[in-house]
Amino acid sequence: MSYSQASRSQYEASQHANSFIDSDLPQSDESLDALGSQSIAQSTPVSDTPPPPQYPRAPDLLQRVGKLFQPSYILYNCDKTDPMMETSRIQFLKWWLMTEFGSKKELQKSIRWDTIQKKSDVWSSFDQVANARTGEPKVMCNRCQSVVVHPRFNRSGPSPMKNHLNSAYCTQSRKTTKQAASINKHGIQPDNPPEEDPQVYHDHPSPIPHC
Repeated sequence: MSYSQASRSQYEASQHANSFIDSDLPQSDESLDALGSQSIAQSTPVSDTPPPPQYPRAPDLLQRVGKLFQPSYILYNCDKTDPMMETSRIQFLKWWLMTEFGSKKELQKSIRWDTIQKKSDVWSSFDQVANARTGEPKVMCNRCQSVVVHPRFNRSGPSPMKNHLNSAYCTQSRKTTKQAASINKHGIQPDNPPEEDPQVYHDHPSPIPHC
């Protein structure tokens, strides 16, 4: 066998052996190290989305109000006969400033819980409240416990409150209450006093006087 034939046979044998090797797999130590590092990186998921913020729960000292099976609200205490009123207000403001809505600078400037100008008589029918989960400011009708947008939220003013008091829902609620009171007053049904609306709950023992 000549030298050229021997070289050709050696080349063909080498090519035949290489045909059993996956060309896509790295063969050097450096390539193997790189592949290992890549596998580790891929096995560790990296999320660009930060975890949702955790907002504090309202202190137990604060009163929860609202209708059953609906979002509960935290009452801003306006009972001037309550010796705990100031303490309750301080706790309310501390909590509210850490809520989703209360932490917004623009709301901190517009919502002034303790210095709000109550120039309209409509305020005698509403209490200031905040959503127990988000801190969204609202006012609650003390006749039917419906919530209405806070007059200083987005500069809504007292018009939504007036519209609610004149609405069929709130008017019907007042008529039902007056009819029940009239029945008791005249003794038509002395053994059947008007029942409290089962859809409304308060965790305080008595109604809260208005600011």
